[in-house]
This record gives sequence, C-alpha cells and structure tokens, in this order.
Amino acid sequence: MKFEKYLKNIVKPLLKLVFPVKCYGCNIFGYYVCPNCAQRILRYKNKRCPFCLCASQVGRLCYRCQKKYFLKQVMILTYYDQALIQKLIQAMKYSSVYLIARDLAQVLYLNFKTYLTTNKLAFIPVPAHKKKITNRGFNQAVLLARHLSRITKLPVNEELLLKIKNTQAQMQLKNKEKRKNNQANAFVVNKQNIKKFKNLEIVLIDDVLTTGSTLIECAKVLNQAGFQNITAIVLARQTL
Repeated sequence: MKFEKYLKNIVKPLLKLVFPVKCYGCNIFGYYVCPNCAQRILRYKNKRCPFCLCASQVGRLCYRCQKKYFLKQVMILTYYDQALIQKLIQAMKYSSVYLIARDLAQVLYLNFKTYLTTNKLAFIPVPAHKKKITNRGFNQAVLLARHLSRITKLPVNEELLLKIKNTQAQMQLKNKEKRKNNQANAFVVNKQNIKKFKNLEIVLIDDVLTTGSTLIECAKVLNQAGFQNITAIVLARQTL
C-alpha cells in the first residue's frame, strides 16, 4: 500500500515532468491525441459490407455474410494508412504508451456512441496469446475495452474469449490464403464465463482489421457457444 502511494504521489508526477504527455498530431500538452486532431482523423466510410463490399450502412454485414461469419456489424473508425492513427497505434503497441488507449477509446466512443446506448451490451476484447502478453506486457485490445467500459459503464469481460494458438501477426502475412488460415482454431470460449453474458450483445474490440479473419474466428466460437448477437468495433482497417 505504501509503495502504491509512493508511485502515485512521487514517481508518476516526476515521470510527467520528464516525459510530458503531448498530442502525437500537434504537440499540445495534456493529450496523446487532442480533440482537434481527433476531429481531423479521416473517418472510415462504413458504407459497405466489410467482407464482400456490397452496399451497406454503418458497417452492417449483408445477409449472406451475416449467415456465413456470424457477425452483424463491424464499425471501423479510420484507415490504418492515416499517419496519425498509425503513430498512435504503433506507440501504444510497441512503445508501451498505455494511456494512448484512453484517448483512442474516447474517440471511438464519440464516433459510435449512438450504437452504445443500450445496457444489453458487453465489450469483449480480442484476446492475445499468453506468450505475446508475456513479451509485450499487455493486450492493447484489453486496454481499449477497459476504457470503453469506463466511459459507457457497460461491462467488459477479458476471460470469455481465450487464444490458445500463438499465431503470426496478420499484418505480417502477405499471402491471402495464409492470412485466412492463420487464425483457424486459435480461439476458444471459456465456458465458466458464458452464463453471465448469455443474454447480452457481444461487442468485440480490436485495434487493426486486415482481412477480418480474426473477428470471424472469434465470432464463430462465440456463436458455437450460443451467442447470437455479435458486433465489433475496430480502430483502423489496413488494406494489404
């Protein structure tokens, strides 16, 4: 307890003096992405089914893809090739700037809050394999989900979905077939956590969408466990 107070009252203020929080877009102090720069992030159009690309609204899957992939909707904030969002995601993931997730979750909420008004939702972060968590120290999807939960007061469960296969990062795979098969059988549902969330709509949270294979595999095992209403919110889509 004394050590926690030491961190809070002495170490953290000193770190802020040495490494002040600055916006990655304009260098203003106090934010990792300030409101003005957040407004300038080019929004993903979300006017097509994210898988077959037929005309749609707000990332809703067409009827055929809903039946095939067990997802109702994938809401994407922006494009990964946007310089600011790319810097933010890379700093969060590879430089351990955890609090970037706080600001990005706020941007996600402001963009998609219309779809987060019901109390029948639960945030489920796309899980990382334990080896990756050990190496990196955290799962960025968990950080985003926690902050969204804090903002909306909606529940988050980090144990419902588990990753049992240590796969290669989708962004590193250029072959379409390899990307498709990379996440196969990588996820399982923790049956001990099913009952509490059975009647809620599941909102999967992830940082980057490439082919969508990760979300598809997550939705598949959730559907097999009895979950019917599954959507997703993603920070950015990368085109390969």
